[in-house]
Amino acid sequence: MESYWTLKTGVPEDVDLRAQIAYKEIILYVTKFLCAKHPFRDGDVCPFVREAIRIDTLYFTHFPPGLSKEECMSILRATVSHYEVWKQQHKALGAIIVFFFEKKSERWIKSIHRKLAGEVMQKGLILGNLHPESPSHSFHSKHWFPLRSPYPMFLVRDMISSDKERLKASGTRDNITSTLFKELKKLCFSEKA
Repeated sequence: MESYWTLKTGVPEDVDLRAQIAYKEIILYVTKFLCAKHPFRDGDVCPFVREAIRIDTLYFTHFPPGLSKEECMSILRATVSHYEVWKQQHKALGAIIVFFFEKKSERWIKSIHRKLAGEVMQKGLILGNLHPESPSHSFHSKHWFPLRSPYPMFLVRDMISSDKERLKASGTRDNITSTLFKELKKLCFSEKA
C-alpha cells in the first residue's frame, strides 16, 4: 500500500497519477460537501470532518489497482492496525480514507464492508463505505444520499456518540445485519441481545 498523507502534507510525489487525480475530486467532496451545512439538522453533513481537517488528523491513501476482495480486506485490516497504533500516540479523533481510483461496483464494496464492519466495530472503530452509486439514504430523508462519493472508498475512524445513537435507533438498517446489530448493542450499550 502507498503511504498516508493529509491535506497539509499533500500527496507524496510517488503516488500513482491516477490516484492523484481521484484525490483532487475526493478533496472537493470532503471539504465542500462533508463540511457543508447539513440540510436536515444543525451542524455539518459530517460533524467529525471539519475538526479532523483543522487538527490535521484526516489521512488519505489509495488501493493499488487490480486487487481481489481478499487483498482489499488485508489492506483494510492493516489500515485498522495502523490507525490503532496512531491512536495510542495521538489522543485525538482521526480517520483514514482509503480510496479506489478504478471503478468498483457498489455491491463489491458492500460485500467487503459486510465481512469487516463487525470486526472493526469490536475495536471501537467504524468502517464506513462510500460509493458513487450508494443507495444508502440519510436518516432524515429518503431522497438525500450523503454516502455518494466521487470514487469508491472506505474510511476507518473513531466511533463517536452519534454513531452509537444512530445504531441504537436504526436496528437492522443498510449494512448492519440483525446479528451484527445485536453484538454491537452488547458492545456499545451493555445490553443483552
